[in-house]
Amino acid sequence: MRRTILAVFLSHVAFAQAPAFEVASIRPASFPSDSYFMGFSAAGTCGAPPLAISGNRVTLPRVTLCTLIRLAYDVPDYRISGLPGAMTKADQSNYFDVRAEAEEGALTQDQARAMLQTLLADRFQLKLHRETKELPIYALVIGKSGSKLSTQPLPCAANPRPAATQPGRGFSMCNATTPMSRLTLMLSQQITDRPILDKTGLTGQYAFILRWSPEGTDSQPDSPPSIFTAVQEQLGLKLDPQKAQMEMLAIDHAEPPSTN
Repeated sequence: MRRTILAVFLSHVAFAQAPAFEVASIRPASFPSDSYFMGFSAAGTCGAPPLAISGNRVTLPRVTLCTLIRLAYDVPDYRISGLPGAMTKADQSNYFDVRAEAEEGALTQDQARAMLQTLLADRFQLKLHRETKELPIYALVIGKSGSKLSTQPLPCAANPRPAATQPGRGFSMCNATTPMSRLTLMLSQQITDRPILDKTGLTGQYAFILRWSPEGTDSQPDSPPSIFTAVQEQLGLKLDPQKAQMEMLAIDHAEPPSTN
C-alpha cells in the first residue's frame, strides 16, 4: 500500500515539473562589424522574429531578453513592462545566440514556448506577474462611408518588404489578399506610438493598395497623404484614438544570463 502511494506521489511530481529543454546554450551574439550592429539594432531591442523550430531544436540568433519574452509568452512588446533599463539598451552585450534542444520528437509551437519560459526562469532568473492596465491605442474601425477593401485579389508584385519606397512619392503597400490581422500588423509596423487593435469586425481575406507619406517628411505636390488620411481615404477605415484594458507582463526581476 505504501509503495502504491509513493508511486502515485512521484508520478504527480514528475507530471508537475515545468517542461524544459534537454540542453540549451546561451552565448554572446557576434556581429560582423559595428556598422552592421547599428543597422541591425536600429529597429530597437524588442523585435520578435518567427519562432522557427526544426524538429526538436530551437535556434534563435541575435536575440535580446525582450525578444525572448515575446517569443516565450507570445505577446507584443507593448504588453511587457518593467524590463531592466540596462538590458534594453542597444548594446551588443544585450544580444545572445540561443540554441536549445529537447528530447527526441518534433516540438510544437506551444511546447517550445513553454520550454522557453522555463529557460528564462532558469538562466535569466526571470520573475514576472500578470496585471491589467489601461493603455492608449488606435482602434482600426470602419469609416463613415464604409470599407473600400476588396475581396478580389490584386496582381501585386512579389515584395518581401511590407512597404516599398517610392522616391519623392512616399511609401506604397500592396497586398493581393490578406486577413485583417495582417493589415493591423502592417499598420503597427508603421505607426509605433501606440498599439493598433482591429475593431472592424471584418473577416475573410481582403486586397488593398495603400500609399502614404511618412510623418515629418518634406512632401512634394503629388506626394500621397499621411498614413492616417490614407487609411481613411483609400481603405475606408479609420484609426480612432481610444483606450483599452490589456493584460500586461510586469517584470519583477531579471539578470544577464548565466554562463554555459
